[in-house]
Amino acid sequence: MGLHVKQNKTRSQFQEQLDADLRAKIQAQKDMELDTPDGVDESAYIEGTTQSSSVWLWAILAVLAVVLLVVFIVIMNGAGA
Repeated sequence: MGLHVKQNKTRSQFQEQLDADLRAKIQAQKDMELDTPDGVDESAYIEGTTQSSSVWLWAILAVLAVVLLVVFIVIMNGAGA
């Protein structure tokens, strides 16, 4: 059994209703996208801060190198004695 739709025009009443529903859904999505911030308002929490540099990384690496050098010298002096 099938549903017979009376069709006087090129589009049926069901097609018209479906088209209207889809257009309303698309418009709602567009409106929602316009209401969504573009990232400027979302990043307000980092206002007034500065980006950290890699100075801390180099400082840690330098300290680590000095510690490893001291450990190496202690081990070499202890092994030769």
